[in-house]
Formats: sequence, structure tokens, C-alpha cells
Amino acid sequence: MIFVIPSDVLICLLPISTQYFVLLLTTYGNASLLTLFENLQKSTTKYDDESDVDEFDYEAAPPVKNIIVPRRFFLSFFLLSFFLFFEMKK
Repeated sequence: MIFVIPSDVLICLLPISTQYFVLLLTTYGNASLLTLFENLQKSTTKYDDESDVDEFDYEAAPPVKNIIVPRRFFLSFFLLSFFLFFEMKK
């Protein structure tokens, strides 16, 4: 009986909380994409590719850029997009 009442409360709150969970996951995904695109546009490093491979070879690997993204930059995009969502709802 002690565990039944808290579980009933959690089951009732589950449909309400799933909407916010989906909102947080969507905001996280958007923030990670925005952060990656912003850092790729600002970066001036060269692509890591092999010099002996011609760019028209079929087996050539795509060029890769190694970028380190600071957490505060990602967090700022995350919070900005999260709070802008609520501003648009008004």
C-alpha cells in the first residue's frame, strides 16, 4: 500500500511529462546541429585527407575536419532555443 500511492501519482503525471521530454530532446538535437554548423563555418583548419588519393577516386574517403566544441557554446544554443520556444508560444 505504501508504494501504490506514489506510483499512481507518477502514472498520472507521465502523459504531461512526455511532452516536455520530447521538447528537451528536440531542443538538444537542434542545439547540437546549430553548434556544429556554426563551428564548421568559423573554422579555418584544413581538411584531414590523404595527399596520395585523387579526389575523383571511387575508394577515396570523404574529407574530415576534427573540431572541438566548447560546452558553454553548446549550452548557450540549447538554452537560447529552449527559451525561444516558450516565447513563440505566447
